[in-house]
Amino acid sequence: MAKPAPRRARARKPERRCYELTGMALSYDDTGRLILIHGTMPEPFRHDHAWVFDPTDNTVFDTTDQRWYPADEYPGIEHHRYTQIEAATLMSLTGNFGSWTDDERAAAAKEIG
Repeated sequence: MAKPAPRRARARKPERRCYELTGMALSYDDTGRLILIHGTMPEPFRHDHAWVFDPTDNTVFDTTDQRWYPADEYPGIEHHRYTQIEAATLMSLTGNFGSWTDDERAAAAKEIG
């Protein structure tokens, strides 16, 4: 059986909504295991991107093409990773799903303690 998509990560038109859909997936994750990743995709042209990592089975869910990948086969280049509490705090402080600046990350860290 195929691994289901994280809750709230599916959309009819997922293109260009990676930050929103990964933020929603993390917000609705009742397992507490998913990690939000912000980074870049190298191809077909370099661009900012967000995806979800599941460390329990070392897989990545890409909301743009709506599928799971083995993490070691995923082409994304990681820049920042966020736990559910870190992402929720950043979303609350900034009013958006990312990407976030160093100052915003520092403010969230101070808020979390």
